[in-house]
Amino acid sequence: MRKAAALVARGGVLLMTSHGSAASWSDHRPSPFPTPDEARAELQLDDDAWQTIFVGNIERLDTGPNGETGEILDTVLVLKRS
Repeated sequence: MRKAAALVARGGVLLMTSHGSAASWSDHRPSPFPTPDEARAELQLDDDAWQTIFVGNIERLDTGPNGETGEILDTVLVLKRS
């Protein structure tokens, strides 16, 4: 993602999404999912060169392969290059 960030022009926006949680029916259980702030820190971007527009989790309802439903989290980062 740092390579992608390096390609963002001044005034441009970097939008990054990732899983913030696993669905209750999923066997995939990484330990643990990074928090939004951890995901932002992993980018190792210069804070003077990037304005944080949004860093957080968004809840959404998802449907599993057998029709089960549940809320999951998506981690979203929206950063604007100064």
